[in-house]
Amino acid sequence: MPIHKHFNNTLLGVQILAMSKHLMNRVMCLADDLHLDVYYQDTDSMHIRRDQVPLLERAFYERYHSALRGSALCQYHPDFDPICSASVPEEVVATESYFLGKKCYIDRLTDQLGNVGYHIRMKGVSQKSIEHAAQGDLLNLYKRLFDGETITFDLCCDGQVKFDNAKDGAVRTRDHFERAVQATAE
Repeated sequence: MPIHKHFNNTLLGVQILAMSKHLMNRVMCLADDLHLDVYYQDTDSMHIRRDQVPLLERAFYERYHSALRGSALCQYHPDFDPICSASVPEEVVATESYFLGKKCYIDRLTDQLGNVGYHIRMKGVSQKSIEHAAQGDLLNLYKRLFDGETITFDLCCDGQVKFDNAKDGAVRTRDHFERAVQATAE
């Protein structure tokens, strides 16, 4: 089909991604200018020491005349979910982390009450599959990956459904689907 007859929103997606990178780079470059410790950055998030956040917020306000933290558009907020119903989101902090590559990390979290939880990401592998492979020790799973071990994840574990889209248009349910993951050295 000729390009002038396409009717999709690809350009809208490109514009959204470009704007999000612009907004995130303002924060990242400012943190770099201030020599702050940024441990991980993604399109819409960063890991920074909690005690350095107020310095970054003040400098951001001075430079851009707007608040860095908040729930409005172009503002940021802590991304960690409460560990329990009594957790205060602003008091949930990472105490140990492994960053393995883009969209692949774990944070061991604690809250103001001493409760422990985890914030896990691994693009292309579901949380159920990660938990299944970890056998109760999520941090050790990421440490093994960090140390160079290749780990195979069962993407159909616990009843997860995966499909194959055949070239003839048929859709079939997969009975078996595994993905081997190894951390990249950067």
